[in-house]
Amino acid sequence: MEKGKKHRSWIVLFLVVCVLTVLVLWGMKAFHSQAKAEVAVGDTLVFGHFEQDENAGNGPEEIVWRVLAKSEDGERALVISEQALERRVYQEGYIAANWEDCTLRMWLNEAFYADAFTEKEREAIAATKIEPEAIEGTDVDPGNATEDHVFLLSIAEADVYFSSAEDRICTPTAHALAQGAYSYKGSNACWWWLRTPGSDCNVAARVVGDGSIIASGCVNEELYCVRPAMWISLEAVGAK
Repeated sequence: MEKGKKHRSWIVLFLVVCVLTVLVLWGMKAFHSQAKAEVAVGDTLVFGHFEQDENAGNGPEEIVWRVLAKSEDGERALVISEQALERRVYQEGYIAANWEDCTLRMWLNEAFYADAFTEKEREAIAATKIEPEAIEGTDVDPGNATEDHVFLLSIAEADVYFSSAEDRICTPTAHALAQGAYSYKGSNACWWWLRTPGSDCNVAARVVGDGSIIASGCVNEELYCVRPAMWISLEAVGAK
């Protein structure tokens, strides 16, 4: 009799453990689903690290990204850095350049990609097909399509993903300012590159201090800043 009671107790205990396990797993799934659902267009999230306060002694700071769009399945988000992270030329040397061949694309997908993200974080960044874009009415070669993990917005994307010129206004980090980035007195707004080739073969598009888009930035101009963009897995961000 006593043996039968112990046997039943073990069965009950086993069932309780099974139920608790199911509830915990369900709760974890619900948590991650909620984390992804809470990320909306216009929100900011933290992902990766990059020097921003110009104090190397405290290490690189977390990068804050703004969500510009989400994939139809809600699994991925297009993000752009909230601040301009770096002062950098579009192309080394005053020569003809497009997104496919420019040195800025190389820096974003090599040095920045390797330095700003861990190996695990890099797995969450999608390789994205980037279609070339040219300004209508010009004969500038926009280059071929590329596949990039990190890229710049095009003129069309900067127009679609921001609600107004004011919405495109951006400030540089202390690091970018220390590198020589130009910023307007008072607003501290900076100029930042777009990937679209400009109205001539040796200029590229940019966003200026009031948020307007201009297609006349000399490719080797040293005053302009970089706002990286990329498609990332929201599950990876939610799990962080």
